[in-house]
Amino acid sequence: MKLKFVLFFATMFAFDITAKGQYTKDTVVTLYYNTNESILTDEHYSILDSVLPNIKRVRQIESFADSIGSVDDNYTLSFKRAFNVGIYLLAHNLPSIYGSLFKGEKHKKNFPFYKNRRVDIYCILKSTNDSLNEQKPIIYTRPNVIELNLENIGFIPDMPYVNANSVGYLEPLAKQLKAYNAKHIDIIGHTNVGGKFYNELSEKRAKVIYDFLVEKGFDSTILSYTGIGNSKPLIQFPETDEEKKKNMRVEIIVRF
Repeated sequence: MKLKFVLFFATMFAFDITAKGQYTKDTVVTLYYNTNESILTDEHYSILDSVLPNIKRVRQIESFADSIGSVDDNYTLSFKRAFNVGIYLLAHNLPSIYGSLFKGEKHKKNFPFYKNRRVDIYCILKSTNDSLNEQKPIIYTRPNVIELNLENIGFIPDMPYVNANSVGYLEPLAKQLKAYNAKHIDIIGHTNVGGKFYNELSEKRAKVIYDFLVEKGFDSTILSYTGIGNSKPLIQFPETDEEKKKNMRVEIIVRF
């Protein structure tokens, strides 16, 4: 089936004030994929190249897969789709401010299925008063930072060892981080419970990711790790196992 693409311009205005006091429009660029495909095609490049000159900055990338196949495979597929799009945007000096969300099957089911196999790129357009001179450097009003919560990398309970289901996600993570060509990468361990033991455990888990990246050839001088226990939970009062799992995470902050 022939690939289908949609370029959708949202009509809401973002409170993104430029030096001239003008607002800009939010835009969503959506790329659709065939089953099990994650590599950008010539048609994808054509769509992206047509809109890149009008994009001021990229807010976030969200990627999805359909419900065909296992949940883990679809999560990995959505990871690869977002990764490939992110690398192309980064090469054009358009890093995603808020990083990427790899949602796999976690979306409202659409029909036909191709609408579920997609990447949504949330952008801010240049205002009409912005110079379109491509030689003008892009100046970001926010730090060039990407934050990644490694939701699919879990650990054996009360131990600093990655569980068997998570090992397969480490290699794609290393490839993604290496492609960013970052100035510094912070690795932060979190737990769901407080106390000395869990504070130390969160640091040990962060060090596991640190050691893995060093083994993969990362310069240790641009890496740092720390554990902060449950001082910054994603869910303040978790009740279900799933909510507790979200707090037991490793976070990576990439700085350019």
